[in-house]
Amino acid sequence: PARGPPRACVGCRYDRVCRAEMGFAAIPAWRVRTGGNGSAYGGVEQYVRQPRTDHFGRASVDNVYYGFWKGGLYTILVEVSNYLDFSALKAEAFRRYGEGQREAPSVDRYRWRDDPTADRFLTFDGKTKTGYLWMRSKVLQKKVSALYPE
Repeated sequence: PARGPPRACVGCRYDRVCRAEMGFAAIPAWRVRTGGNGSAYGGVEQYVRQPRTDHFGRASVDNVYYGFWKGGLYTILVEVSNYLDFSALKAEAFRRYGEGQREAPSVDRYRWRDDPTADRFLTFDGKTKTGYLWMRSKVLQKKVSALYPE
């Protein structure tokens, strides 16, 4: 059965990220929870949007995974399944967040470290032909790290 995010998320301070920052028109049509990380970090719950319904800039998005921790939006993973959409995903990420730091000249892998609100990572895997834009709340990461030091 379809479920939504934790009630605390709808209208919470991270709701802006779901709606505006990520460029989606509304809180998503939710699919069954993906199982999360179990007991890791106190139980991050993961949800996924219905596939093939969204765009991030000009990129056709296959899936968007949301990770919630204690009712707050902790992570977002945007997934595309070809290099053309990855190129569009990269262009939109650069437009929104500035150009990330490229990790090596021979790979499409970028990190944003200077943003005070979120960690961001963008990569394309040539073997699986899959691209990802991953984002994590720095506010929640600090709380998670304080409770669960590595």
